[in-house]
Amino acid sequence: GVRELLSSESEVPEQLLDDLEVRSLLDRSVADLSGGERQRVAIAATLTADADLYLFDEPSSFLDVGQRIRTARVIRDRVREVDAAALVVEHDLASLDLLSDAIHVLYGEPGGFGVVSGRLSTRAGINQFLHGYLAEENVRIREEAIEFPSPSERGGQDADPVLEYPALEKAFPEFSLTVEAGRIYAGESVGIVGENALGKTTFAKLLAGTLDPAAGVVPEDVTVSYKPQYINPDEEGTVRERLAAVADLRSQAFRTRIRDPFDLEELYDRPLDALSGGELQRVGVALCLARDADLYLLDEPSAFLDVDRRVSLADRIRRFAGRTERPVLVVDHDLFVVDRIADRLVVFEGTPGHRGHATAPRPMRDGMNAFLSSLGLTFRRDDRTGRPRVNKPGSRLDREQKNSGEYYYSE
Repeated sequence: GVRELLSSESEVPEQLLDDLEVRSLLDRSVADLSGGERQRVAIAATLTADADLYLFDEPSSFLDVGQRIRTARVIRDRVREVDAAALVVEHDLASLDLLSDAIHVLYGEPGGFGVVSGRLSTRAGINQFLHGYLAEENVRIREEAIEFPSPSERGGQDADPVLEYPALEKAFPEFSLTVEAGRIYAGESVGIVGENALGKTTFAKLLAGTLDPAAGVVPEDVTVSYKPQYINPDEEGTVRERLAAVADLRSQAFRTRIRDPFDLEELYDRPLDALSGGELQRVGVALCLARDADLYLLDEPSAFLDVDRRVSLADRIRRFAGRTERPVLVVDHDLFVVDRIADRLVVFEGTPGHRGHATAPRPMRDGMNAFLSSLGLTFRRDDRTGRPRVNKPGSRLDREQKNSGEYYYSE
């Protein structure tokens, strides 16, 4: 069980159990834990060990936004407390920004060779990585810079509505979800944000028709294509065969909207069960978007992808929605992905594991301010790249933005 796993290390500090939300898991079997619970237990076990150097490989995976930020703080504080060092591999730039004292950028040819850059300050390292040029080493690592969209309001409601759904309710033995009535428009991208265990996946299944609400009726004349949170690779056959079952692979529309943007041709002859997590994710998104539907719903499409792939995925999902005039709804915990994709936001509130409430889609600025204020977090914009950066809790900027009510889009 979890208690035995942790006690096999040295004694676990009480504060660590609380900060990582592990105390309630102590009497559970590791085999019964969710991905996020396993991740937090693994981080606790690693930090409890007596070591001079702690290694973390993508500690943000399976965690929601609030847990990612809290975990980043815990790793940073604990390593300083025991006078050790940590090396963290991470694709979530918000977490990396918050926990790092310095950055090494890895570049090269995936599967061919890799180069580790010299030590850079956190801000310079992330900004140079995004810019695609390492100034001190005079190396270009990317043809084009990764730029961030303007924080000005995006997306209007001048398009035709594709889906209008009433207030919905769904109850389980220990969890209940309420959903405000909403309207989704042609060609828009809607982000869905909230902590884990508030019903985001349940909401997706209600709209997709795979779950029936206890109150309210989702229109049946709207077809929904749904990519679940976890993609099952167990089915036999190759990527080509799986895609051919839902689309005409020879059509120009498939090639330009799906095959080329998601780099699928290189995977065509691979069996599904031989794909990596990131490759399986790309195929899952492609399968969802390749189906003929009125609305597309993607549950955590950025999981297992590196930063470049996340940016590319976000931009191509947004372009797909605009070109096809079919709306895309995206559930994700990476705020950079949400920032790139979303015209509007559905915000989930409530008590994780007990009660969830989904707002109607609202403007990006309003939605992010509401979401981040519930987490007690503020983001600013980097003056060079425009990327969202987490303010250190209690810092001057953090206090100023909270006082002004601008949690996300402050210049």
